[in-house]
Amino acid sequence: ALQGRTRILSWALVDDRGRKIVDVLEAETDAAERALLGRFFDAVREIDVLLAWSGEGFDFPVLQQRSHALRVRMSNGNAPIWNRWCWLDAMAVYKKYNQAHDSGEERASFSLNAIANHILGEGKDEFDSSRTWQAWKAGGEERERLARYNLRDTELMPMIEAKTGFVA
Repeated sequence: ALQGRTRILSWALVDDRGRKIVDVLEAETDAAERALLGRFFDAVREIDVLLAWSGEGFDFPVLQQRSHALRVRMSNGNAPIWNRWCWLDAMAVYKKYNQAHDSGEERASFSLNAIANHILGEGKDEFDSSRTWQAWKAGGEERERLARYNLRDTELMPMIEAKTGFVA
């Protein structure tokens, strides 16, 4: 997966102004994936800090490797400049500050769902993430469920931040 061979099927964004965007791969081609990733970089062009839950372990390396492998360009024709953004793993931030600022109790799980339920009393949408490819391939309602699942994950992080202030 981390050798740049895993196709990116979807991305979602919630910014500090409340703008929400979710985008899904339109076809199983490099050209469609290149366009999907180009739209991502256009959407984050004015953002300084990019957060992802467990981003260092999956999202960030996969995004960088696929973008490099596909020679992704933004709408202005430029390649993404990786050090233009601060790539921040929200789970790593939570783990660091949980011990210092929370009750000090150990979390049995640092999954986004477990932390969201602990902090917010609500969690992720029901979706078997091990079947992401199958949901995308099925199209229709299954693909829409995948998009909603991705967006919900993205919505939870600013809600957790609003309660904890750990990123700030």
